[in-house]
Amino acid sequence: MTVASKGGAPTNPAWVYNIAADPTTTIVMADGTRVAARGERLIGDDEERAWVRIAEEAPEYVGYRSRTERQIPIIRLRAD
Repeated sequence: MTVASKGGAPTNPAWVYNIAADPTTTIVMADGTRVAARGERLIGDDEERAWVRIAEEAPEYVGYRSRTERQIPIIRLRAD
């Protein structure tokens, strides 16, 4: 899971649009290795559960969320 916070900026980071355009060809770095993954934006209850976990594990993201009027996307990445 990754959070498109961009530090609470008013716009999403560019990579969010890349994943939205073609979620099947996302490449991520995991432990120094390139991994093909599928990206999926969380919505609804899945998104809210993710925010609870994020707030517990990385509370700085709560601050980012309060700095912006946009809905910060949370993307689930699944290795292909």
